[in-house]
Amino acid sequence: MLRQEALLRRALAERGIDSETTQIQIDHMSGRNEINGEEFPLIFPDSFFSTAKEYWSDRKTVSVYFNGFMPKVGERPRLLQPFVELEGSRVIDSSWGRRKSNKSRMDKKYMQALARARFGACPNQVDWPGPPTTRWTYRFIECCMAGTIPIEFEETKSGANFLAGFDFEIFNGDLIPGFSLKDYRNRVNHNFALALERHSLPRRFKA
Repeated sequence: MLRQEALLRRALAERGIDSETTQIQIDHMSGRNEINGEEFPLIFPDSFFSTAKEYWSDRKTVSVYFNGFMPKVGERPRLLQPFVELEGSRVIDSSWGRRKSNKSRMDKKYMQALARARFGACPNQVDWPGPPTTRWTYRFIECCMAGTIPIEFEETKSGANFLAGFDFEIFNGDLIPGFSLKDYRNRVNHNFALALERHSLPRRFKA
């Protein structure tokens, strides 16, 4: 089962809705879900938002944070290399999210660490199999949950519909990126509210 579907089923379960008796369709290419014929974007469970908000911290001890699968070859290591070399940043190789048993779970240690970073790197696939306009990533919304400004990569930028309304930075390959901290608290509050509105189930979904 794709993580996208696992998260949606958990979101329904947390509202007391039996996903086994609900018609679900997953479009992974565009990050869209269909519930009983009605279309929705990527959905996270309510508990992810409430738990992530508890981890918010004004002690931003890391400048840029990334935690995820880092193959020995491929484009992701190349995209992230400038942050490996950037003082104060942390780039961690982890396969936690790729394990089947973790598809619908929150990695709390990851979220706590992400909340202590000022910015979160959100690389996407260079060889995205569909149109570039459909690119999206779980990590972007996780940054918004954690009170951390997401960083999109110019080379792999997510689609306009996915990014619409969010406040984020774009990395264009500079060796020493200068990301703005101006009005930081308002920016992360805005992103959290928009992510909650757009990427959790509407309130009317309850048993």
